[in-house]
Amino acid sequence: MPNASAAEIAVCEPDPKAMCLLSELRGPDTSKVEVAVERLAALADLRGRKLDLDFVHETLTEAAREPKVDIESVQMEVAKHFGFDVTDLWGRRRFQEVARARMVAVYLCRKMSEASYPVLGAHFGGRDHTTMMHSFRRIEQVMQDDPGFAREVEGIQARILGVSSDGY
Repeated sequence: MPNASAAEIAVCEPDPKAMCLLSELRGPDTSKVEVAVERLAALADLRGRKLDLDFVHETLTEAAREPKVDIESVQMEVAKHFGFDVTDLWGRRRFQEVARARMVAVYLCRKMSEASYPVLGAHFGGRDHTTMMHSFRRIEQVMQDDPGFAREVEGIQARILGVSSDGY
């Protein structure tokens, strides 16, 4: 297959047991099964693995272990941490303190939930998805440049997950 994508190559001869498992998990909606297969195929290709039952099981087990958090919980914890009302994170105020808190909330929402940038934009006052992308990248950069700030953000994340940031 000279012009085949990585996903097509990985799925050329998928393990029938893996496909059966996927169809059982996703139900009769074939488009959802196709999307799941494409995602798993891309991940298998990225990891240099064959798309078989073992790989599907390992991947689903990993996904089940990763806690997913709702956007509102993140917003409430970030607002509390920075001393703002959660409505300030949705509002149009652009004061530096509010803007930074909002960007931290966007960063943590993106890291801790499955929300897309457009969904995040809707939860942050109807902002554009590119604004959400900028917020995520900006906080990522500040965390790389400032270890103290990185620890602060990690502490907020730990509180959201209900885990001590000290490791205890």
